[in-house]
Amino acid sequence: MSKSRWVPPTATKESIRRGSLRGRWNPPPNQASNQTVTFVPSDMNDTSTEKKRKACSTWVSMDTESHWNRANSDQPSVGTLNIRPNLGSPYMKGCETIEELIHLASSHGDLLSTKHLSAFWSRVPQLLNNISSTNSPQQKHEQQLKNDLHCILDITTKKLNRFSHEEIVGTILGMAKVVKHYCTSCTNNHSGSQKSYLSIFQDSIFDQNFNAQPDLFQSMADISASILSSQHMEARLLSNLAYAFALIKRSPHELFDRLSKNIIENASSFEPQGISNVMWAYATLEVASCPRLFEAFAEHMKSNAKLLDMFKLQHFANMVWAFSAAHISNTMLFDRVAEIIATTVGTNFKSQELSTILLAYTRNSHSSPKLFTKVAQVIIAQVDLKVFNPQDLSITVWAYATADESQPLLFKTFANHIVELDNLDEFIPQHLAKILWSYAKIGEHNHADLFNKIASAIITRDLGAFELRHLSITAWAFATVNILHPKLFNIISDAAISRKCELQDQDTTNLLWAFASIGRVDDDLRIFVSLLPRVQEVMKDFTCQGLANIAWSYAVANVASPDLDCAFIAALQSKEHQFIDSDLRQLHQWQLWQLELGSLTSLPSSLRQRCYDAFIVDRSHPSRLQNDVVNELTSMRFHPQEEMLLTCSGYRLDACVLVHGEKVGIEVDGPCHFTGFKPTGHTILKRRQMKKIDNMKIVSLPYWEWEALASYSNRLDRESRFQRQEYLSRKLSIGSFKEKMMISARNDSLTETHGIL
Repeated sequence: MSKSRWVPPTATKESIRRGSLRGRWNPPPNQASNQTVTFVPSDMNDTSTEKKRKACSTWVSMDTESHWNRANSDQPSVGTLNIRPNLGSPYMKGCETIEELIHLASSHGDLLSTKHLSAFWSRVPQLLNNISSTNSPQQKHEQQLKNDLHCILDITTKKLNRFSHEEIVGTILGMAKVVKHYCTSCTNNHSGSQKSYLSIFQDSIFDQNFNAQPDLFQSMADISASILSSQHMEARLLSNLAYAFALIKRSPHELFDRLSKNIIENASSFEPQGISNVMWAYATLEVASCPRLFEAFAEHMKSNAKLLDMFKLQHFANMVWAFSAAHISNTMLFDRVAEIIATTVGTNFKSQELSTILLAYTRNSHSSPKLFTKVAQVIIAQVDLKVFNPQDLSITVWAYATADESQPLLFKTFANHIVELDNLDEFIPQHLAKILWSYAKIGEHNHADLFNKIASAIITRDLGAFELRHLSITAWAFATVNILHPKLFNIISDAAISRKCELQDQDTTNLLWAFASIGRVDDDLRIFVSLLPRVQEVMKDFTCQGLANIAWSYAVANVASPDLDCAFIAALQSKEHQFIDSDLRQLHQWQLWQLELGSLTSLPSSLRQRCYDAFIVDRSHPSRLQNDVVNELTSMRFHPQEEMLLTCSGYRLDACVLVHGEKVGIEVDGPCHFTGFKPTGHTILKRRQMKKIDNMKIVSLPYWEWEALASYSNRLDRESRFQRQEYLSRKLSIGSFKEKMMISARNDSLTETHGIL
């Protein structure tokens, strides 16, 4: 006889009165006993003499050993034992493990009342959420537990018509929570303890794909709809019913038609939790009656001034998320909610609540600087940022970046937290990509440690698990903040080339622009060549910005494809009047590239002129470094012309001087012109096109060379200037200092005769 099966202890009136046996079972004896156990049905608790006499006539005597042999057999227990041991009213809340609960319910069999069945299903998810690895079931007992659960489920479905409205809602909610528990655990790859008892509930409450069993929940939906048509259901039950079906992502048409009508009619009776649960449920299920229902609740909250003050942070989170998910705006309500949260929120918060609120305000395009500032202050004041799981952290920084709410200290705090983590194993690709995108979008470019930490985490993983969308965003973010991680870009290139058929139009744009912008044109032309067919396939789907980015990227890479030109020009003509100035400037550089190639392909004349006009208007302010160089050239009597416009290409030179009667362009290249010590795509393209289109000799002055000369702060100013002038002389190929002075004098003469350049 198995020692692991639970045997009901002998019940006495005293033990039941004390509650010592409620819901608790004692292990079986080591030896089979020949003792005959008497089982008493539940109505034996009644002290009525007549009821006792009737109940005694239905008592059952059963040999203990034969009973447990039968219970431990491999045969399913459904329908095999109609009369079960009964200890009076089963106390489901007293059970502390799933085994106890199932054994307690199955021991009563058909004698279970609808109240007890509802209590059973309500207790199941509570115990599942408290499971630890130490009380997981032994595999050899799982089949018996599953058989017993099927028996309980069978009894439940047979008695559904007898359930009261409160019992049916409690049962549906309990079962829905079981489905949600396992769906979340397995989808998010949680620990084994959270997946315990999975095989017991599978194929009874949900299927192999963790979808709720349609027939089971449809039956309960039909019963609920029938109740709603004939009886009044209080607000709490209405909200729980909607919430339960939202958990399993099902919205039976007839039920929700009647449910919506009841909720709207009784909106004024709902309290904060009910309001937030209903709105969350309807937004999750995308029910058609959302606008009318949300309007009813909004009116209820507006007419009851004190109601919003009773909301907890979780209620606010559910409510504003529902508005944003349903694409419904309510400016007055959002302003009031933001004001309350900004006033009341403290350091005792849940990260999910704050991240959800920020997400909702961002998606709803509702500006609330006060709310975002206050939340940032609260997060920074939080001693331990481990309260933020990867999802909540990524959503939070994404919300700030998308809303363009710059909070440098907040971003620094999160960056330091991520860098200090032992590893990023809990961060899925989506989290990593969203974090990188946020830091790049908001302009936080001083976090190289963060980017390198994430890059190191990515290159150790199997990129097959990454969507190409996440890889393209990663490459875009690194290029935007001008950080080159060669190994990361190599594996992204390999992944994109091998899986190019999976690329969408935006992914293609991001990847090609990133590789071009970061200057990966000499090291890796494969990606530009390999993606040409894919670019042609999705050409019609590109946005204006996408077309401009693609054109500019191929101009930088200098990878020509005549077969693509016709489709490209056709795509441009279809959107000719939709391009903004930044797009037009990139298209102008593409047109210059066609001139470089000697190609006959050209933009439409009207578009070509617009591109040129937008390009020459764009002017940057001279940097301190540029001013220093110009000052030294002036002191050398070169009379440099600043910001000189090259009419053929439309580029502007930082400075232009005459050397031996020849114009020489000077480009003062600051940090933004390089990735490390290698020129960026913008620098590569400008240098190449000025030389070929304008036939101009270009001299580049990298910032690190000039700053090295400027570091002689302990020397006399005269000596420091001499070092700089010698440097400029070498760069301009003038030769000795004496020759430099002669050229300067000659330049003075030319200037007096012909005027300044």
